[in-house]
Amino acid sequence: MSAMVSYEDAIDRMTTLCMRKLDEFAKEKRLIAIPNFMQFYAWDVIGEITFDQNFGMMENMGDTQGVISEIHTANNNMARLGLLPALQKPYRILEKLIFGGHPMARVINYVTSQCQKHRDSNTGAKMKSQYNTFLRKILELEAAHKVEMKNVFDACGSNIGAGSDTTGITLSAAIYYLYRNPDKLAKLREEIDTMTSNGLISDPVTYHQAKDMPYLNAVIKETLRIHPAVGTILPRIVPKGGMTLGGYYFLEGTHVGTNAWPLHYSEAVYGPDADQYRPERWLEDKSDFEYRDSMMFAFGGGSRTCIGRNITLLEMTKFLPQIVRKIDFKFEDREKPWDRSCSFLVYPSYKCWVDLRENKDQK
Repeated sequence: MSAMVSYEDAIDRMTTLCMRKLDEFAKEKRLIAIPNFMQFYAWDVIGEITFDQNFGMMENMGDTQGVISEIHTANNNMARLGLLPALQKPYRILEKLIFGGHPMARVINYVTSQCQKHRDSNTGAKMKSQYNTFLRKILELEAAHKVEMKNVFDACGSNIGAGSDTTGITLSAAIYYLYRNPDKLAKLREEIDTMTSNGLISDPVTYHQAKDMPYLNAVIKETLRIHPAVGTILPRIVPKGGMTLGGYYFLEGTHVGTNAWPLHYSEAVYGPDADQYRPERWLEDKSDFEYRDSMMFAFGGGSRTCIGRNITLLEMTKFLPQIVRKIDFKFEDREKPWDRSCSFLVYPSYKCWVDLRENKDQK
């Protein structure tokens, strides 16, 4: 996380743009598909962090590069073919015939062009940017002959491909559960307003300030618990000699795994209200906190924990206070719960009108 904090300026710039757009939506009384807009925000942030150039998705309110649709298709196919491995090879052949090339061509071309452009115009050590971008850091390694150019493409591609959807989904879930539970929203607002009045947090909130906001951190943890972005198992392969797990013996080479959803909704772990959104569970009964925390699987676990975990956490800790302190959301249908669809990821769907909190009584 100490390395991630260097990207705070990029996040702040994109959050400022996001707030400007929300201000426009409020004035226009425009109904917004919040998960779509949060995805645009997450994509623009990851573009800034990686290349010092956002995708222009928030500004243009659309998938300007055509990359979102490509990655969604890839995720959906991965989820389905992962269950039917025998079909993978014939599907790849068919895919090539249909697309006439790689189905992720737009993503690959964008990443390749950005990496090559920066490498050609600046040596790694001299590359100019507003801050130390991810690309600059890895180009410095390439210039020192510690990695090859293919590693630069791969690392930046992983950032773009995996660093946006999950964050956008989690931010959408946080907004949904906070604004559907006014008592939780009020508690977070009280924490933000009180700490602002006491000069303990700035506008925007820094990551180091956010670490000392107990209820904010409880909200983030509870959001990750009740709506983990990944909706399929995260498998491991049983090592040589086999292994006994949970009283069952598995042969070597067997794929075993768990899905975060049943883990996170376990009443044995989180109590009889495991299906309820209650951030307070992370602030009370500290005796079994470590056990409950160890069962959190939103980012996987062990040596295969998601390498983008800290980027998501950094964005959430900085973004949510800005939204909560300044914005109100009114659901299109207060009585109707959101829609969710699952392939590899669990995508939410709901719409809201936007209002500015400044128009209402505040502390």
